[in-house]
Amino acid sequence: MSSAQENTGLLEDALEQVLRNATAVHCWHRLRPFYLAATAQQQLEARAILLRRMESDPLSRFMRATFLADVSGDFTFRHQAAALLAMPLCDPDRIAAHLVVAWFEILARQPDRTGFADALRGAGFPALLRRSGACLAADGLAAAAPRAVSQVRKVAIVAPQLSGYSHAPTGLALAHGALLQEQGVAVELFSAQELHIASMPQLIACGNDTNFLPPDPAGWQANQPQALTIHLADQRLSLLRRWRGVADRLNRFDPDLVLFVGLYSPLVDVLYRSRPVVALSVQSVAPVVSADVWLAADPAQAAAAGASWQPEFAAAAPWHYPYRIPPGAALPPLSRAGLDLPDTALVLVSVGYRLREEVGGDWAAHMVDLLAARPDVVWLLVGCGDPLPASLQGLPPGRVRVLPHQANLDGVLACCDIYLNPPRMGGGFSVAQAMAAGLPVLSLGGSDGGDKVGRYAQCDSDSYFATLRHWLDDAGARAERGAVMRTLFRNTLDLRQAGASLMGACQAALASFQRRTTPASS
Repeated sequence: MSSAQENTGLLEDALEQVLRNATAVHCWHRLRPFYLAATAQQQLEARAILLRRMESDPLSRFMRATFLADVSGDFTFRHQAAALLAMPLCDPDRIAAHLVVAWFEILARQPDRTGFADALRGAGFPALLRRSGACLAADGLAAAAPRAVSQVRKVAIVAPQLSGYSHAPTGLALAHGALLQEQGVAVELFSAQELHIASMPQLIACGNDTNFLPPDPAGWQANQPQALTIHLADQRLSLLRRWRGVADRLNRFDPDLVLFVGLYSPLVDVLYRSRPVVALSVQSVAPVVSADVWLAADPAQAAAAGASWQPEFAAAAPWHYPYRIPPGAALPPLSRAGLDLPDTALVLVSVGYRLREEVGGDWAAHMVDLLAARPDVVWLLVGCGDPLPASLQGLPPGRVRVLPHQANLDGVLACCDIYLNPPRMGGGFSVAQAMAAGLPVLSLGGSDGGDKVGRYAQCDSDSYFATLRHWLDDAGARAERGAVMRTLFRNTLDLRQAGASLMGACQAALASFQRRTTPASS
């Protein structure tokens, strides 16, 4: 029997097992490698069988949708996972597993803000988060007792996930803790670690899991000007138990205001009932929560998108707030020799954990052509590690270098000539770091990275690559744009300047809270 015949038999057997027990996740996990090893025709036939003969109960349909979304790359199957809404019992852990997988897929696939927001709604984010919030309330999770708030003296920062300090959302939450402390505000930081779901592969047919760096409390405190009390939930617990524990600790702190730093969390909807909420999204869209004020980087975009998640969530009033990161701490300089980069090369650099998925399509093809035409250029990909993105694997050795996560990213950037942001929704924090380092930055508009460079964002791929070719030929133009980027960072992104604006946003949220909680006069 040939290996192809053997795999066909295994595929048929695993498919039959799934059809007999469609709610058993181990059956789907067993099917996956045989499906991926099958021919395109066999995959088509297997997919047709799954779509035609599957049990009609919601959990079976959800399993099928998460499996087919993973193996086919067809995001419409993520939409079908809204079968979760039809399940008679709410399962916040399964909902969270679906949402985090969908979020990461959307980030890897959507190059701009409009597509990103549409994909979030298509994957059921507002409705499913609303259902999880209702589940929290039904479970007896209580918000802090409502009370009159006349001044913001105590702020609870709520972050869905805290990881290593270099994890951009973690750094953002910690930096805002320090910023509020500088304003004389008492601050405590709370995280249910809700993007890490216990036994997550057993909840979804694709078997995916998250892979965050572990929490690093000692490293966090080393980077804080003042000690900051941080409450972390036990990641081994169910999400309901974690949310209850966080809410209990937060209630004991009894804050005057909640600052949410993230994209989504059903916990915030509970907190919104009894406290003013300011929300700072980690993407350049409104966070999928109810809030009084949204700290938005782009005032024009914010004004147009303030009601993005209605009717599920209350629309937050946008507050112009471009500030995102402080300059990095001074670390020992790095050398090109230490990074195995040629001294005479023109070094391009891109940074991100998802570069293997984000570097593809026509944009990657343009990069391959450019590297073929310019033997003096080397491209450094930081954060993804080996192997190279599939679209670049035909290039000669040494033309593209990959590095894993770098603690001293500023040192790496100082060894480079141009920062390239691929067409992607994310990447805004690394763009900001490159700007602070004085690198000329290329990014398309309508994205997190494009928002950071503002009017210097490129309108399309043609202008992007025309500018890149010009910079490769003109060291003076590179230096001039690098100086512009450093000045733009200092004027618009440097978090050290954000104190007055942040406190203004808190006061606006307090006024909103007072309006929505004051009984209407008869």
